[in-house]
Amino acid sequence: MDYFEYRIKPLIDGKQIQFVGESGFEKKIELFKNAKAFLFPIRRQEPFGLVIIESMACGTPVIAFKEGSMPELIEHGKTGFLVDSAEEAVRALKKIKRVSRSYCREYVKKNFPLKRMVNRYERLYKKILSRGKK
Repeated sequence: MDYFEYRIKPLIDGKQIQFVGESGFEKKIELFKNAKAFLFPIRRQEPFGLVIIESMACGTPVIAFKEGSMPELIEHGKTGFLVDSAEEAVRALKKIKRVSRSYCREYVKKNFPLKRMVNRYERLYKKILSRGKK
């Protein structure tokens, strides 16, 4: 909270940069579909990144650091950009119109369909639970 108060809040101008807080499902869809891009400046080893898939499913390209699962989720130059620095993210943002919003949606439909994801989660849970029985 201190970081937000001292580092982030002073940058919020209410026009170009807005803080909307937590968003419900409908609000999240509205925000994604109306955004030019989704910036994901996380440097930790994100294991999946469901929010990345949600963004692309709404047709919004993603700009993220090449960390964790991001290279597996984002098709560089086609569904967004993978970057190494904040400066590179700014340069990528200037090229964001080159990314097809419809391709982002199709990419998610093809690679992350709900049924496949549910099946994989169930398989993983069963595997984890079977280890505990031994």
